[in-house]
Amino acid sequence: ANREWLRNTPLPAEKAILVDEHCRTQDEHIYAAGDCAAVFDPLFGKHRIIDNHENAIFTGTLAGTNMAGGDARYDVVNGYSTKVFDLPAQVFGEPRLVDRRIVRGSTAGDHANFAEIGIASDGRIAAVLAVGSDHDLDGLKALVANRVEVNGNQERLKDVDVPLAGFG
Repeated sequence: ANREWLRNTPLPAEKAILVDEHCRTQDEHIYAAGDCAAVFDPLFGKHRIIDNHENAIFTGTLAGTNMAGGDARYDVVNGYSTKVFDLPAQVFGEPRLVDRRIVRGSTAGDHANFAEIGIASDGRIAAVLAVGSDHDLDGLKALVANRVEVNGNQERLKDVDVPLAGFG
């Protein structure tokens, strides 16, 4: 994003334009969304640059709603879809916080179907990468949304026969 035009203005924009959970800048009459904005994510308690298509649509809608007088907040687990070696992949959460990982499922060759569950240094789930097509995506997303504390449940989390609904 070109932030050059913001120099010598009161809007902070080192890497991105800082916005609150409403996509509002320091100036309550100016909003920013998409790749140029670092939105405050209450789930992780920090400003985040989330540069994917899904986030651009969500924050654009959020900013537009609020510019029109609404009171919408950023209250989602961010995520996006892609393909890795022709396999569908879903990503949720904040991978920059991941300190260690647990793998649930099989990473074997042509039939890879696994979820990599990223755990932050505080022991809570921060991110998930699901590769393949046989996943409880709502359950995986809920692990991040609830910032589930792993607390010695690593083996249960690895076991695909253990329902995700039993965590958190």
